[in-house]
Amino acid sequence: MTKDKVFEAYLKHRATLIDYAGRVSGRSADAEDIVQEAWAKADHLRQTGGRTIEQPLFYFYRIVRNLAITGYRRVVKFEDQAVQSETFYDSFPDDRPSPEAEVAGREQIVRLDAAMADLPERTRIALEMYKIGGCKLVEIAAFLDMTVPAVHAMISRGLRHCRRRLDDE
Repeated sequence: MTKDKVFEAYLKHRATLIDYAGRVSGRSADAEDIVQEAWAKADHLRQTGGRTIEQPLFYFYRIVRNLAITGYRRVVKFEDQAVQSETFYDSFPDDRPSPEAEVAGREQIVRLDAAMADLPERTRIALEMYKIGGCKLVEIAAFLDMTVPAVHAMISRGLRHCRRRLDDE
């Protein structure tokens, strides 16, 4: 057959090839892509001129079948890997707190923030420097121009106040 006969066979049997590809692959959504790839292979042979296709319809059916089976194998392998990876990650414990614990934690932060707002400014600053900033009592005393025992007493009073406020609510 001439090279034009291959193209004519493709055009004439394209719809039938798409139906066949859908049946073989089990996925009708990919059928058109399979037939298009079969045409690309046939066209490549036409362009290179190395071999002539004596029976183009038989060629198309065979190529479509091979492509559909190869595509099916890829999909099955990919889905199998996806299932294995999901199972693998499901075996790890979840470090996140439960939604209830998150809500309770947020409420506690709001209450602590309100308790801190009730403190005198210097006490709040000393407590924040000590607990949040990780500063030493000597550093806080120097910053606030106070003695170390006075800073210690101020921080203790601030902590007691915050604990009482959190326990009350």
